Amino acid sequence: MAEGLYEAYLEPPAQRVIDELSDAQQEEVWRLIQLIELDPSPDGSVKVVVQLPPVVVTVYTHPNWWIMYHIARPGRIAIDAIRPAWPPPDWAPRTLAG
Repeated sequence: MAEGLYEAYLEPPAQRVIDELSDAQQEEVWRLIQLIELDPSPDGSVKVVVQLPPVVVTVYTHPNWWIMYHIARPGRIAIDAIRPAWPPPDWAPRTLAG
C-alpha cells in the first residue's frame, strides 16, 4: 500500500472481485487504489460522487476499472466495489456510462 495520509481496505464484495482477477489485473487495480490513497477527494472528473440513497460514494473512473469507495473514518478508505469499466455498472452516473 502507498504511504500517505490514507490507507485503503477492501470490503468483502471488492475482495471477492479482486480474488478472481489475474495477477496483472490485480496489480493494475492496486495501483489505482494507491492513487486513491494519495488523494481520495472527488475532483468531478476522474473521482466522481455518486448518490445511491441512502449513501453517497465516490467512484474512481479509469478506462479499464471503476472503483467505488468512501472514507470510512479518518485515514481509512473503504473500497466498496471494483468493476470492469465495460459494461458500465448499474450504479454508474449516466454522464459516465455513456
